[in-house]
Amino acid sequence: MQPLVRTKLTHDPASMEGQAYVPMGLFFEVETTGSGTATLFTAPAGMYIEKVIGHIADAFDASSSVDVGYTGSASAFIANNEWTESTVNQIAASSQTTAPDGVYFAAATDIIVTVAGDPDAVGIVRLLFICWNFTEMASQGLHGEETVP
Repeated sequence: MQPLVRTKLTHDPASMEGQAYVPMGLFFEVETTGSGTATLFTAPAGMYIEKVIGHIADAFDASSSVDVGYTGSASAFIANNEWTESTVNQIAASSQTTAPDGVYFAAATDIIVTVAGDPDAVGIVRLLFICWNFTEMASQGLHGEETVP
């Protein structure tokens, strides 16, 4: 569910007054000595991934590359030419690379990480996904609803 916090005490617990949605932060650590593609999670219909931040925590072999994306677009969030995978503490963010406006998923879609090349050293990449689920927010309660004539 989309996280919701209450910022004001009210006597009506059903009231949306003083409530605010906050983003979901999904964190993954991918460790590998081989190449291939892994599914991190399935984004449900209605999910908007605002930003993906990647951190090379342990350097990959120089012949390796790491892409972060989704089924059908393996480098949609972070393309392998956006960072140097063989250097520790490299950071790449989708807001500065291939998806500056984020990605909205109208249908359930697998979110993937792809390691290519022939790595012979263990590499570790940490990934943080900042997500909003429009469908869940609409079902939990609206802050307001207006009809435009």
